Amino acid sequence: MILLDTSLIVAYANTADQNHGRAVEVMKAVAEGVYGTPVITDYVFNEVVTVTLIKAKSLAKACELGETPLKSCLMFKVDEPTLSTSLEAV
Repeated sequence: MILLDTSLIVAYANTADQNHGRAVEVMKAVAEGVYGTPVITDYVFNEVVTVTLIKAKSLAKACELGETPLKSCLMFKVDEPTLSTSLEAV
């Protein structure tokens, strides 16, 4: 299992991002199952859509990028107990 973060997804989608090439390599490995099942949190999903909307200034692009992880990743919802447990682990 691999937890994908916002910076990876945004760099993968943005060809002008300085980390785009590396993000493409990582996402190829993710798609091939090298790291197991890809996972995002609802926080990451929200951030991906928001950052894309702000950078691309396109609701269509933000929605399009948002659909991709919904189709290909498990999504964990961060509720209050999960948040509290994760903060205790820090």
